Amino acid sequence: MLRSFVDANVEDWDLFTTNVEFAINDSRSESTGFTPFELVFGFSPLSQLDLFLEAAQSTAGRRTGGVGTAHEVAAKFSSQLRDARQRLELAQQRQREQFDRRHGQREYAVGDLVWIEAKHLTEKVMDRSICRKLTKRWHGPVPVTERFFSDVQMTMPEADRGAPVAYRLRLPPHWRIHDVFAQHRLKPYTSGQDAFAARDHLAVPEEVVVDGQKEAHVERILARRVRSVRGKEVEEWKFATKPLGDASNVAVTLLKLE
Repeated sequence: MLRSFVDANVEDWDLFTTNVEFAINDSRSESTGFTPFELVFGFSPLSQLDLFLEAAQSTAGRRTGGVGTAHEVAAKFSSQLRDARQRLELAQQRQREQFDRRHGQREYAVGDLVWIEAKHLTEKVMDRSICRKLTKRWHGPVPVTERFFSDVQMTMPEADRGAPVAYRLRLPPHWRIHDVFAQHRLKPYTSGQDAFAARDHLAVPEEVVVDGQKEAHVERILARRVRSVRGKEVEEWKFATKPLGDASNVAVTLLKLE
């Protein structure tokens, strides 16, 4: 929920934590049928909107008493907990069935593009200038270079081994982490070209020659960081370049902006 409040630079997330916390605790759960406030306190506290509505009502229609006697509150609280437990059991059963339907063993071939789950990636990959909880949930896409089977699978005929348990991926060179990932940490990449087949595609720009040399263009951005140099903030971008029309010899360039 906090992601929907922050702006593009995700630097003002702390301004919304109180409102988001109250909204979550005052929202009715689909599994239990009650709000967290109701299951903890037995009732939901008044919000600012409730106070505004109460002030707009006539005097006769305003609430004159509390939430009830102690016996009534205890009985209602006990009934809510019983209902919540029953609904949680049904919700867990539905969630288990949905998980089994959607999370079958996926199999990828060498060369397939996949996304990597960002949850368990190390700090070397994450952008430290952004709060970890607000960063991207998936990184990639990256190609599969090798497949790994368990020891038990290797004893079986190749046709009966099933899906590999792990894959080696070709990661960006600046990541500097282990390149083998378990199957459940990956998901297939979908290019979307078929869904947007009618969309116009930009033509490859013509070659530009500067001082007798072909002008290079940015192939991909590898990393970004902000450093303090002699009291000034220096923004550094690392990107891969190659001459237009030349698919070989990708060079790594460091650009500094003050």
